[in-house]
Amino acid sequence: CNPTRISSSALLRPIIQDYLFPTLAYVGGETEIDYLNQIDPLYNFYKIPQPIFFERMHIVCIPAKIKSYLDEYSFTINEILIYSKEQLIRKTFSQDTKNIFLDFLDSFDQLFSPLEKKIKLLDKTLEKPVIKTKDNVRHSISVLQDKYEKAIIEKSKILDARIKKIQTTIRPMEKPQERIISVLSFISHYDDLMHQLRNHAKDHVSDPKTIYREIIING
Repeated sequence: CNPTRISSSALLRPIIQDYLFPTLAYVGGETEIDYLNQIDPLYNFYKIPQPIFFERMHIVCIPAKIKSYLDEYSFTINEILIYSKEQLIRKTFSQDTKNIFLDFLDSFDQLFSPLEKKIKLLDKTLEKPVIKTKDNVRHSISVLQDKYEKAIIEKSKILDARIKKIQTTIRPMEKPQERIISVLSFISHYDDLMHQLRNHAKDHVSDPKTIYREIIING
């Protein structure tokens, strides 16, 4: 007996379902919505009205301390879910340190060169003081660059530790929070969580494009 005679394939299930029970809108998870969008031609082929597909709301519970880290470094929930720790660090310290100082020294040389020529033309005995002044400035910039790079390394260590805390909270085991941590564990600890959930559900109806919604919890 051929199974397809009594049961449709996974590909045709939504088509048969919407033929038997016409559907105005369908709310599903991210992967499911991607899959349904791929079978769009089948709806046209069978002349069946295609439902409007909405991705369901995703709630992320964020302790106030973690929220303060997100705000401090201007990280978004999507960035935490998508980027690795190394990518987030690079985003924070995006400018190339060496290039910053090299560009400054190039500008300094260009500005100092006309002054150097004028002084030498005026009095050749001032040539050595001019060279010494130029070398002192370059040395001072080099010392400043060294201190700046050490500060970045120190800041990176702090940032590294904070990103780990953020990722452990929002993306435990490198998966979305809702797939690993039951919402019941949050509800049992935070009294106003259900109230916030209801408010976000209402907002999602009027603005379904905002998929990830944050609930800030104190404690």
